[in-house]
Parts: sequence; C-alpha cells; structure tokens
Amino acid sequence: MERDGRTQTELAEDMGIHKVSVGPHVDELEKSGLVERRPHPTDRRSKQIWLTDYFHSVKFLGQGVFTMIHARAKEGISPDDYAHALKVLSRMRDNVKALKEETGGA
Repeated sequence: MERDGRTQTELAEDMGIHKVSVGPHVDELEKSGLVERRPHPTDRRSKQIWLTDYFHSVKFLGQGVFTMIHARAKEGISPDDYAHALKVLSRMRDNVKALKEETGGA
C-alpha cells in the first residue's frame, strides 16, 4: 500500500521472500479484484502491480482484521520483549540476505 506499482521482484525483495513465492499471492489478489498487473513502462518483460479502486474501498476491513490478529499475537509480551524480538528477526533476515549475496543466491 505504501509504494504502488512495484514489480513482483521488488515486492519479494521488500518482504524478504523468493519472487516465485509472490506470484500465487498476486494471482489471488488479482482474481479478487484487489490488484491489477500493468505493463512496466521501461521493461517490457516485467509488469507492475497496482492497487485497484476496489481495494481502496475495502482496505479498512483488512486493516481491522490485521490489527486484531496483531494485538492477540502480542498479548502477554512486554513492549521491550516485543521490540527485542523484532530486532532479532530483522537481524536474522539481514544475515540470510548477506549469505545469499555472498553465495551468489545459492
């Protein structure tokens, strides 16, 4: 939602997952009318993913569900412990990313 018009590769990089994993999720979002794929203006092999007007009309529903799940997941966890967990997970992601770069993606 923050950066509309990203490619699948860019979305995968943002989420720290393999780009092949993004495709099925985008397919489902497209079938639901929440996103649409459009040709990239400078790379004809690539498509950008754009949020639809329908998405914007119903996004508050998803945000409410996310807020509820997130609140439940954090129950009983102190703010300091939660912040520490996020820091550790971010570091783990960065370590794996560095390993991937060092090994040429192997």
